[in-house]
Amino acid sequence: MGEDGGRKEKDWLTAGDCARVLADVRSPLNSITGLTEALKMMSRDTDLNKVMSLMNRCSIRLAAHAEKTLQFDQICSGGVVLHKESIELGWILMEVCEFLRHAREGVSASLANDNVQLVVELPPNWEKGGPKIEGDSSLVASSLYHVVQNALQYTQKGTVHVSASDTKEWVVITVKDTGVGMDPEQLEKICKPFTKFSSSPLGLGLGLAACHEVFDCHGGSIVVQSVEAEGTTVSMRLPRKCELPKMLDRGPLGFGYYMDTRKKKLGRRDLTKRALGIFAHELRMPLRGMAGLPGKFG
Repeated sequence: MGEDGGRKEKDWLTAGDCARVLADVRSPLNSITGLTEALKMMSRDTDLNKVMSLMNRCSIRLAAHAEKTLQFDQICSGGVVLHKESIELGWILMEVCEFLRHAREGVSASLANDNVQLVVELPPNWEKGGPKIEGDSSLVASSLYHVVQNALQYTQKGTVHVSASDTKEWVVITVKDTGVGMDPEQLEKICKPFTKFSSSPLGLGLGLAACHEVFDCHGGSIVVQSVEAEGTTVSMRLPRKCELPKMLDRGPLGFGYYMDTRKKKLGRRDLTKRALGIFAHELRMPLRGMAGLPGKFG
């Protein structure tokens, strides 16, 4: 095994390290959960209570995601354990749109002026939290964050329009923007890992590739249509009921089973670094949204 600063690879990350990271992440999230519950009880402001409910649900979900992700054996194996649960998709979609609308530190920089409007049009049952589907809530939420954030990031003027519909068997979420769009060559590459079409420091170029993986394992699909200089439309389709695999293998490079499986798998040290990097990226978007939301109420 190789050395890194005098430390053996097998000792680079221990179960104790994972436990400490989990405690550091879980503690503030638990505080947010408690504070938002208290504020909901004290306030009679309907809009404020709605925002507190979104923050409360998000903090609970992120704490559960941290608990699931920061398992030492799982990180070292390069796999992702999936948990099937009942998801109220409307709540998650409203969280995504509201948090990205008010996100700070550049996630939704295109909304810093009046040139871009985020328009959300949802059926009445979605605004009440429904419809319910089966799946892994952390993975579904992360995918929705990626798609809406991409639309905001690549739209300099016009609108980002989010809509949804559902039937007895399927739900469909559509994100349509008037951004820079893509030419046919770019469109062909958009769901491949490490594909970025700007010099923005945000993201790894893994967003839509990861989304494709998530929707595929849920039995759904993601379709991207785009015209250069006119905009892009992303249609995401999920079944109400699904059979999830117990685990996804992140592949030889630690990012997903869509990678070339003919390549030699990374060592444990690099797999753990990749897994923690992905986890930090998944936390970044909703936490920045939480940071920006209180400013909405002065």
